Amino acid sequence: MDEKISFKHATDITETYNAVNPELPLEPGDPRYVDCAPWRGSEHVVNMIAQRIIRAEGTGPVQYLKQLLAGHRGCGKSTELLLLKDRLEKEGYFVVYYDAALEIDMNDTDYADLLLATMRQLELQVRQSPLKLKLDASRLDDLAMRLARVTIEKEDRTEVETALETEFRVEPQIPFFAKMMAAVRGFIKDNTTYKKQLRVEIQQRTAQFLDDLNDLMDKLQQQLRDHGKKAWWSLLQTSSNCF
Repeated sequence: MDEKISFKHATDITETYNAVNPELPLEPGDPRYVDCAPWRGSEHVVNMIAQRIIRAEGTGPVQYLKQLLAGHRGCGKSTELLLLKDRLEKEGYFVVYYDAALEIDMNDTDYADLLLATMRQLELQVRQSPLKLKLDASRLDDLAMRLARVTIEKEDRTEVETALETEFRVEPQIPFFAKMMAAVRGFIKDNTTYKKQLRVEIQQRTAQFLDDLNDLMDKLQQQLRDHGKKAWWSLLQTSSNCF
């Protein structure tokens, strides 16, 4: 029999709040989690969304799902997203999950900001994956130079790398694309001038950037299948916790 986990009883409102802080989502397996589906009279939302994803991949042509999980602040959306991530990984999916609030300025955001944040997180999480996956290096370098020309206005890669390391304090050890995206993240969160330039560039060439991102993901999916993974899935959490 599994050993029961005991909890210290809260003695005041401060201890109670800290024990059930609604600002912090529960990780999968947390004993404090309560499945409310039986009282709602419906299927568990994680099971429902996971089945949609699994069934969509089995269809031909593939269905590209866009799903929204909405609700008031602190109602458990982030907790359910983490459960969904865990469920999909157990089903053999490679999941890219990130909190958009840490990537962009939630008080001033745009479609272009989310697209760039997704590119950054895709490269970062693929690079850190134990599966030793690789994205198309030449495609990433072309993307990085395109963004560098419109922001820091340099045409030579050596000059760009020097500027990123000296002017923008980007780590010198990481790949070129990751350096540029680290700077982009700073531009989006803090620098209004660079942010406007990036948005204009994305808006004028949205189709091209989407083609680049889709091509990277298509090639990644083939690598994942070679590793025995079914596909990859992206979960995006914002301050209103949409994905």
